[in-house]
Amino acid sequence: MGSYMDQALRGSSVIRGNDKVSTYRSKKEHFDDKNTINFIAGHSCRVWFNLRIYFCAKLISVAAMIICLTMKGKVDKAMLAMLFSRTMDLDWIFHSIFGTFNSIESEMIKVERVHKLEEIP
Repeated sequence: MGSYMDQALRGSSVIRGNDKVSTYRSKKEHFDDKNTINFIAGHSCRVWFNLRIYFCAKLISVAAMIICLTMKGKVDKAMLAMLFSRTMDLDWIFHSIFGTFNSIESEMIKVERVHKLEEIP
């Protein structure tokens, strides 16, 4: 039926006393199913976002390595070393920039939903 904490917070003695265990159980299972579905959708979006950022960063790193190999001897070694070293941390930079943008956009959507709820008659 649930954890002891859940039963204590919901008032298990009242639920059992009024013979509403099956009603409570079905409502709780429906609520848990809905939350699980919402979590899975959100989690899969975050994982897909992280994979795209990771692979884009690694693709740019590979391109920088190719540039370093082809430009060796033609361009200053210090410039190639800076290019190579900067692209190694690119995945963290992408996560910071796009993750911050993503969280700000998510908060803006939450505010927009609240404003739409206020417009409902």
